[in-house]
Amino acid sequence: MGERINHYVPSSDDEGHKISSRIFKTRIQLDQAVEALAQACHGENFRRRNACNALVQVYAAYAHNPDSEWLGFSRDAWHTAGPQIRMCVRRRSDVPVVESLPEGAYQTLGTERLSLCDPPILRQIAASLQEVATFYEIPEDPDDLIVWAADQARLVLVDRAPRQVFWEGQLIGGGEWDSQPAAWDFLWSLGKSSTQVVDKGDLGGKSSRSRRHRLSDVLLECQELDNRIEAVRGLGYRLDLPPEDVTLLQDDGFGRLQFVDAQKNPLI
Repeated sequence: MGERINHYVPSSDDEGHKISSRIFKTRIQLDQAVEALAQACHGENFRRRNACNALVQVYAAYAHNPDSEWLGFSRDAWHTAGPQIRMCVRRRSDVPVVESLPEGAYQTLGTERLSLCDPPILRQIAASLQEVATFYEIPEDPDDLIVWAADQARLVLVDRAPRQVFWEGQLIGGGEWDSQPAAWDFLWSLGKSSTQVVDKGDLGGKSSRSRRHRLSDVLLECQELDNRIEAVRGLGYRLDLPPEDVTLLQDDGFGRLQFVDAQKNPLI
């Protein structure tokens, strides 16, 4: 006799239970999504997100060559969307065309279709600028200023007691900078002239190589920064960082911190 094969055929009750279970799980997921959406649409974070969205769209619509790849959009996509955004800012409307008559009267000649700025949209853009401006307010308190600067620039040098160096928001070198003044002066000189070659004479002359080694010892825990200090044969050294990524803060003698070489620093 051949082996009997049993086939299980689900009953209608089994199918109903599975469907009910899927509906119940979906309902829970939907309720959670609605709650998350409701929280995202209220409060300070919502206003800031809305302001940033508005300004990004204005930038994409009016910049000559907007860079929006960091948002995951190609340049071609924004070139297509730009005209549509501009149509929201400047709406096409029928404007009456009139001529003046004697005794101050006017006569309507017809209408002309023009693109006019939409006042509500302009008010929204202005409000967005005010909202986002709070991101760039510079704290007056020295400690708060250091935290703010470390959040804005990749490399921050703080010339006060104790001296501090921050790389991508992290404190590096600990308390060694005060005990290694040669290494500090070396890095400070490079930071003031980032991307430019600093002459050996300005870095200690014949002792510049020794100072460079001392700096490497202090930067042992941050090889990424150390590797950005390049030796230019026969000339000196350079820091491979754009000026906007470097911030130098120095004590003004009265307990306050001031920016060094502020004219090149976009943070102020």
